Amino acid sequence: MSILKNVAKTVRKARGRPGPRLLSVGRVSYLTPNMIRVTFSGPELDGFPTGRDGGNCKIMLPEQGESRESFAAKLQSGSPLARRTFTVRRYRADTQELDIDFVAHGDNGPASSWATHAKPGDFLGFMGPSEPKVTRFDADWYLETYPDVAAAGLDPAHHYASSGHYEGRSPGPTLDTLQYVQD
Repeated sequence: MSILKNVAKTVRKARGRPGPRLLSVGRVSYLTPNMIRVTFSGPELDGFPTGRDGGNCKIMLPEQGESRESFAAKLQSGSPLARRTFTVRRYRADTQELDIDFVAHGDNGPASSWATHAKPGDFLGFMGPSEPKVTRFDADWYLETYPDVAAAGLDPAHHYASSGHYEGRSPGPTLDTLQYVQD
């Protein structure tokens, strides 16, 4: 292990951040033709923090056909892996289930390719999540309320942050953007 990896590991421990987790796919569903929800489940989620819906996380992807054992060894050793940033959609502590949504671009990108082919029992690496940056944002509500966002396969949090609030769209049922701006 390199000096930088040792430093990063030490900082994670000092800040109370857990190391990477190896998560297993419980189920996969298409929310729209362009949006895939992957639900991870299992004992790997023991101790997962609550109240982090909307927080950022990092996922590390196995190579196609890579065994769980080989990937777990790489994950623990800090070997370079394909890594992408995602948003925790929802964590349900009572059932130990974690939802992450992927935009379906087919095989044009490692995360999209992985999600397009994911099935129960598949796995990936996970780090995080961070504290949510927008605490009153409800992604599921946003997609139901603004079906054009869902139909376009857009990430709801990104859409709201980049243009939705300018359009007067609300981030959830408890905050009305137009009323907030008028007050």
